[in-house]
Amino acid sequence: MINVTKAFLPSLQEYNKYIEGIWERVHLTNHGPLVNELEEKLKNYFGVKHFFFINNGTIALQVAIKALNLTGEVITTPFSYVATTSSISWENLKPVFVDIDPGNFTIDAGKLRRLLPRLLQPYWPLTFMVFRVMWMLLKKSRLSMGSK
Repeated sequence: MINVTKAFLPSLQEYNKYIEGIWERVHLTNHGPLVNELEEKLKNYFGVKHFFFINNGTIALQVAIKALNLTGEVITTPFSYVATTSSISWENLKPVFVDIDPGNFTIDAGKLRRLLPRLLQPYWPLTFMVFRVMWMLLKKSRLSMGSK
């Protein structure tokens, strides 16, 4: 049996070594050496130029909105945590709601297709926020407007 709820713990000696270092540095949060080291390792592992930790999903969405220089309307679902819509509004964007497909709990593709012609012109970026996951569509032609 694989116990998926069992935590992996380092040896107590190894753990205490890190705790002693934290006590000596008196640096608990925000750019401490352990956080910086882990960010650097993950940046190298994923082969990306930038990688940093964010304290919660609300701030992550706001950072993404600013990084992408989004303006105008953002399609999202009301079937999400309130912070999704709050993040959009706080960044002076207008949330446009599309209901979910009850079979998979993501934005209903049929309802989205009916909404897109009103919102999009060719090559306008469109951002979806579903369960705090973002991705960009660079051309409206990537969605098959005619299929269901």
